[in-house]
Amino acid sequence: AAHADDYERAAAAFRRAISMKEDYAEAHYNLGVALSGLKRFREASASYRRTTELKPSYAQAWNNLGVALKELEQFEEAEAAFRKAAETDGKYWAPHYNLGDLYAALGKNDRAIESLKHAANLSPRSVEPLLKLGAVYASLKQYGNALPRFEQAREIRQDIPEIHYFEGICHAGLQNQEQAVGAFRRAVKLRPVYSLAWYNLGVSLFSLSRQEEAAEAFEKAVEQAPQYPYAHSNLARVYLGLNRVPEAKKAALEAVRLAPEFAMAHSNLGFCLIGEKKYPEAEKSFSEALRLAPGYADAHYGRGVAFAGMGKKDSLKKEAEILRTIDPEKADRLEAIASGMK
Repeated sequence: AAHADDYERAAAAFRRAISMKEDYAEAHYNLGVALSGLKRFREASASYRRTTELKPSYAQAWNNLGVALKELEQFEEAEAAFRKAAETDGKYWAPHYNLGDLYAALGKNDRAIESLKHAANLSPRSVEPLLKLGAVYASLKQYGNALPRFEQAREIRQDIPEIHYFEGICHAGLQNQEQAVGAFRRAVKLRPVYSLAWYNLGVSLFSLSRQEEAAEAFEKAVEQAPQYPYAHSNLARVYLGLNRVPEAKKAALEAVRLAPEFAMAHSNLGFCLIGEKKYPEAEKSFSEALRLAPGYADAHYGRGVAFAGMGKKDSLKKEAEILRTIDPEKADRLEAIASGMK
């Protein structure tokens, strides 16, 4: 990758060329490329505009103008530039890809899918349109449509971590957790520092009841993204399942600190406090979880257990009654606890 100094030197050289021959379209274009590399998109867009004035048939200049305008959040102008690039060269896939990327960013998913399909058809061996098209489908939870795109991309390039990551997301969405685990593991093998892949690997392993492996994955996620509350919260859940209560409490407290409005974090903390037999504190945590997420079955169940620990049989029965319409299995468990109380 070029460094800023390289771009600066290139920009200076192209400016000198332009000073000697102002109508030199290629120099204006390459100046735009250098300025884009420096993230000076306003200046870059001026260079690309001048290129298109001098050479209206220069499809790459229209395309790069669109990219610069998108960076400047001038979306309508960016769309027009991409369309001009596509019209100028009917076989050029990049403007269709960039239109798809723009439409996806604007939430115009149907138009994004149409543009990305066109890009993929124009360049079947290019990974970018397939990856983006799959990502759009995945964002819509259309995993059955997304997965074939990622599989096709992997046939072309096996060394791109994002392809494996999104395959994992699709398999997990389709409840194919074993396949998801395999895909996430491929992703982190290619890119060991990949917090979201580690996190989702942990989620899939947890769903398969592979707790020790899940703990290792969530630990990696926490290490790489210490500000991500969901990783701390899920790590707390796994630690609880492994009866590692002090570690679970530490993770749950951090999740609450990072995301005080996250109901699951408070619920997990409540279960940690039950593990320490601190029932009144646990009841407060579960009540806070229910304030944030009324009807949260785990929190109702946990609050019932806390009431049992405090000897409040009537309050326990009330939680069981509430759970009867939400989660009958958890209601049965609370009623079994109540029946064993005096």
